[in-house]
Amino acid sequence: MVVVAVLAILAGIAVPAWMKESSQKKARSEVSTMFTEIANKEEQYMAENNAWVPTGALGASYSTGLCPAAPSSTGSADTTPCIQSGQPWYQLRVAVPTPLVYCSYNITTGDPTAWPPTLPAELASLTPAVALPAQAPASNWYIIDAVCDMDGNSTVNSVYYFSTFDSAIVGVNEGN
Repeated sequence: MVVVAVLAILAGIAVPAWMKESSQKKARSEVSTMFTEIANKEEQYMAENNAWVPTGALGASYSTGLCPAAPSSTGSADTTPCIQSGQPWYQLRVAVPTPLVYCSYNITTGDPTAWPPTLPAELASLTPAVALPAQAPASNWYIIDAVCDMDGNSTVNSVYYFSTFDSAIVGVNEGN
């Protein structure tokens, strides 16, 4: 009886920890794949057009807005609207590995005079704050971010970001 009680306690600790770690790995895997795809397409677009997507007047930063519009804890967020004609991902020729994803993605771009950037809401509210260089980058820049709801509780989501001035993927609230 004591053995059963001890096993139940251990399972009560181990299973939630395993579930959270599994969610973290699932999100990180998708985010890494999507960030690589979007970043490569941004670099290719810049080489061909001397601009990032989205783009606009000098001195301002621009964001695509989250696409898909909301993350999905079941991996059912549909990317089809993101790659339709007229959309930024279409313009970049982003090839989504699967039409259904867990996370929503945003691209923010700007030039050196648009510094510091106006961050999208999902990045502006992060604790710890997004680490931006103190001085403006010497050239045009982009920040790609992802919002993931891996636990079905949308009050606190996982947020990831990556940029031209820091190639490491930073994750905040991973597994949420």
